[in-house]
Amino acid sequence: MGHVMQVLGLSRVEEEVYRHFLRNPADTEEGAGAELGMSPDVGRRALERLLSLGLLRRSTGQVHAVEPSAVVPRLADAELERLLGRMRGLADTRGIVSSLESEGCRRGRGDDSDRAGIERLGDLSRIRERIDELAFFSREEVLSVKPDDRRSPEYVTHARPIELRCLRRGVRMRGVVAPGLLGDRDATSYLSELAHLGAEVRMSGRLTELLLVYDRRTAVLPADTRDLSRGVLVTREQAVVDNAVKLFERLWEGADRFPVGEGAPVPTASQRLVLHTMCTVPKDEVGARRLGVSLRTYRRHVAEVVALLGADNRVQAALAARDRGWVPAHADTTIASDRPRG
Repeated sequence: MGHVMQVLGLSRVEEEVYRHFLRNPADTEEGAGAELGMSPDVGRRALERLLSLGLLRRSTGQVHAVEPSAVVPRLADAELERLLGRMRGLADTRGIVSSLESEGCRRGRGDDSDRAGIERLGDLSRIRERIDELAFFSREEVLSVKPDDRRSPEYVTHARPIELRCLRRGVRMRGVVAPGLLGDRDATSYLSELAHLGAEVRMSGRLTELLLVYDRRTAVLPADTRDLSRGVLVTREQAVVDNAVKLFERLWEGADRFPVGEGAPVPTASQRLVLHTMCTVPKDEVGARRLGVSLRTYRRHVAEVVALLGADNRVQAALAARDRGWVPAHADTTIASDRPRG
């Protein structure tokens, strides 16, 4: 059967004792020791630790095993926190260096990057560059947990083209956000736009720290959850990445649907065709012939998509449509005038 609970921090003996009480509900301590052939001291130490961890409970001289579905996720969370804490400690070695220098050792050369497979970034511009790079090279999936309850205009301006590019390439994007964003109309509109292009968004009030995972190969985590100004850690250590993915999946399963889309403009297939035609033909007459409709009907359709985008004219509508990915960004543009030609 193997020692599968080692990843949760249990010894082989402790796992054997726990499995015994799963197979033999309400057995006694003496019964477990006799069946497993353990010395009294070894069995007692394992039993006491399992009781302290909450995997077992005593009741009137008998021992009962707690259901695995109740204890395994809790143990996994605790082990993940331990691993993340160790990773942060390995990334910040300044205290170790200072301690050794006080003993007369030579000053260590280099910085904290790439120690134990971890890269530490403190400068905001460098963090953005690294995240942009990771998103650019993602081919399968991007997972994100963002506990902040606001999205500044600068953030949206910077993030939109990157996230839209991922979605156009077919990258699956799942994000858990704070419910406080519901009060931010611009943020809700932005998330609605991403959702209409295929992103999946949920919300949870249990978010405590930033978490980004790219293609399940690279994770980005805060260097210090108590002080976000200390930057982030980027790691490809697979054990850490795997645990970050597990943490995300648990948050995702317990999160609520984010009510994106209510009132957000979404073009139909025919409206997208009108938009593309409007952006690529020099005259309304040409656009009407291309779509096989009358000139009046074509102009009415154009007016509808301009209004859908909340634009004042066709040029603004074309720019907004490209910004949202509704028309190809590389298409040649020749926009006819808003004024009907007699």
